[in-house]
Amino acid sequence: MAKKTIHKVFGHIVLYLVIILGIFALQFRNQSIISRNFGQLRLTLSEIKNENGEKVFKDSFFISYKGVSLFSNTDTPLIVTDTKKKERTLVFTGWKELSESAFELHFSGDFILLCGLTGQNKDILTITTPQNIQYQSAAIPYQLSEAYSLMDLSQKRAILGGKTQETVLSAPLIEQDRLIITALENTITYADYTPSKEFLFENTSSYELAQKSYYDSAVQNIKNILVSQFSADSDSLNEQVLVSYITEMASRNKYTEAVSSVPASFINGTRRSYLSAPYLNNLVAMSKSLKMQQDNLIYKLNYSLDKQNLDIFKADSLDSFLLTQKTSTVKNLLAMPGKLSIFEPTAAEAAGIIAVYTGLSRKKVSYASDLKPYMDKCLEVIRKACSIENDSLYLIEKEEKLSPLLSIHIAHALITYAELSSQPDVLSTGFMLFNSQITNLGQFDLRSIAEIYAVIEKNNTYYPHIELFSVNQDNPMWAWTSAKAISTTTDSEGTITIQTSFPAGYTHYMIINNVEPFKSIEIYDMLFRTDPRFESYNSSGYVYDAETKTLFLKYRHKTYTERVRLFYKEQEPPKAEVEAPEQQQEDSSDNTPQPAADSEQSTNPVSSLPVIPETGNTAAQTIPNQYW
Repeated sequence: MAKKTIHKVFGHIVLYLVIILGIFALQFRNQSIISRNFGQLRLTLSEIKNENGEKVFKDSFFISYKGVSLFSNTDTPLIVTDTKKKERTLVFTGWKELSESAFELHFSGDFILLCGLTGQNKDILTITTPQNIQYQSAAIPYQLSEAYSLMDLSQKRAILGGKTQETVLSAPLIEQDRLIITALENTITYADYTPSKEFLFENTSSYELAQKSYYDSAVQNIKNILVSQFSADSDSLNEQVLVSYITEMASRNKYTEAVSSVPASFINGTRRSYLSAPYLNNLVAMSKSLKMQQDNLIYKLNYSLDKQNLDIFKADSLDSFLLTQKTSTVKNLLAMPGKLSIFEPTAAEAAGIIAVYTGLSRKKVSYASDLKPYMDKCLEVIRKACSIENDSLYLIEKEEKLSPLLSIHIAHALITYAELSSQPDVLSTGFMLFNSQITNLGQFDLRSIAEIYAVIEKNNTYYPHIELFSVNQDNPMWAWTSAKAISTTTDSEGTITIQTSFPAGYTHYMIINNVEPFKSIEIYDMLFRTDPRFESYNSSGYVYDAETKTLFLKYRHKTYTERVRLFYKEQEPPKAEVEAPEQQQEDSSDNTPQPAADSEQSTNPVSSLPVIPETGNTAAQTIPNQYW
């Protein structure tokens, strides 16, 4: 009985083996394995026979190189998100050999992966897509060999350790089991890794110069040096020194002291431009240089669009300037990086793009979103330029170290972007780069200190800047100002109310552009009449240039927030009263106009532009400048 049972079991085993071997034989008869070597890169594919007996590729591929494998099959497919954000699974359809070190893989939907070994020694695995492929992102399955251990992992980089070498896998996004590429960042690389030569943002936080406390102390030292070394009689005095000094003194509640220290020879001299106009008047004359500066930026913008280069992004405060331009022009510029055949900005251009994105994120998010896809690439450009020497961080491009001032600009771009996007590693890198440039402040003269101050205090509203009113999207009103805050409203009758905040008792000046001709203007809740000598009065005042649609305003703040209203319908003017002349710009604390005899009313409160006298403090005795 037992022998029969053993014979029966043995017979079943033989039967099963015959069936299994038959299945394998049938499978191998209908399927063939293709294995091709491209140096150390191996590609493995399978061919099967379809119902018609024709050979077709099985829906799978397998790439292996130094312990990393990329693959796709029916269980773990390659997934693409199209431009309409719809996911679809791709089927492998074939391949094509391009050279002894490269090939391409074809998928359904005309999707293609270019694979090969690149670099001078053909030792970098590179996987990318052709530029004409339309997709938003693609997720490619991958796995690591058991012979390699994961030493470090971030969103974009994985450091692997083998028995004899270390390697680095880089991709736009690294997930647990997939590598993600996008239409804008479409490259995966895998190469040997030398720790001593590779700078990573993540490695800076342990350095002393990367600490915020060190940065805060350095910034305060720069401010203190600016104030302590400033002298109105110094040979180092120029407009940048003056503007940086007044800005810092205003932050210390010493605005009047700073403005009154400026010699009249400088105010009325030839060394001034629009930059100091918000502090020192002579608005009409200074507005010419503002117009020249705007025209120069417009020329550079159009040139960059025409030549498809990124040079315009190195312009200072470009984000504010773009807000004054037509939407179509701005959109074309912001889309340019994606239209370049190769997007390879310099470190300065990359920092400029980051700075524009950061500024627009605070002012116009719809514009900023156009630049967001390029942030990682720009950070990568700056990262590759970073080099640590003696525990200090420098930027090296084309084998030359970038200047301290340019490095400070780039550091500031990293700091403000990292604060916006909450990236502590980038933030510590920005701190370290900045602090490394100013470890010895004694090497900088006062003019250089003033330039550094202008970089780090860009968001200090006392510093002259563009303020957008956004009355008309494609031709907005905007002001060149040092006001702390400006807001506007427009009522049903078209009256525009401009509310400006600045410390009470202080005087500042504004050049407002793109102001449509109005019927009358109200300041201090009183109708004012234009006067060419308005800047010399001990009160607010204005002139208006209808040809250029520019409004020149003097604000003498009785309260922290003053209101100006522009009427586009006729108003009933009350009787006028003469304004007492101002003997000196900032020497009076009594801002109340003194009563005077009635004056003949003007039939047209808005006149053509008069010429302001060259001496900004000349007193006017007879012409009233406001209606009561």
